[in-house]
Amino acid sequence: MRQPDVKAKRKKRMIALKEIRNIVMGRTTKPFEKYKNGKDHLSFSLQGYTRSLDLEAPSDIEKRIFIEYLQVVIESSSSEQKE
Repeated sequence: MRQPDVKAKRKKRMIALKEIRNIVMGRTTKPFEKYKNGKDHLSFSLQGYTRSLDLEAPSDIEKRIFIEYLQVVIESSSSEQKE
């Protein structure tokens, strides 16, 4: 996965797995709106409690695999917290 090239002040380019609460498909966040040269169908955002991380996959297959993995991790994490 790669993060779109952001020339503005750079924040951490990571988000802890335990912080991810949602995955949003497409280029829907403000940072994505600034950079129009990306591919909407390969883009997604990992939304955390205080920030989000915008990513673009190199291919449909890699996007699908990565998101499926993250969904399992998120579901596993949330079920552990409920116990």
